[in-house]
Amino acid sequence: MQDDFGPNPSPLVIADRLALLKDMRADVNRRVHAAEALLIEALGFDRPKGSRSYPMRNDDGSEMRIEITRPVSYSLDREEWELIEDSFEEDEKPIRTKYEPEMKAVARLKAEAPELYELFTRALVSKPGKPQIKIEYKENHGD
Repeated sequence: MQDDFGPNPSPLVIADRLALLKDMRADVNRRVHAAEALLIEALGFDRPKGSRSYPMRNDDGSEMRIEITRPVSYSLDREEWELIEDSFEEDEKPIRTKYEPEMKAVARLKAEAPELYELFTRALVSKPGKPQIKIEYKENHGD
């Protein structure tokens, strides 16, 4: 039996290599998240939700675009909703049966019944997501 990744590596060698791989992946993830945070800060992206594109030009003249997106997920505070639910007609309730907001109905409520929308926002919980970065490199056809 060999003590490497030969035909029959020992279980201890495999466990050691898997632990090393796990640590390496965790380190790479930490570095990527740190670099993304620095990039987001440097570009001044501070939107609570949505996306923004940043066109850039590299030192070699080629073009690229950085797109940062911050998703937002919504949930419903069930206890708060139960306190205010009777204020809404059945067909006005901007929720689904599993107690999550129906965002199209919420937008409609905001436009058509601002008083009910304000009441509803007491039960609306928003949770900003992690910003996502997308970098596109464009070919430089001027060579």
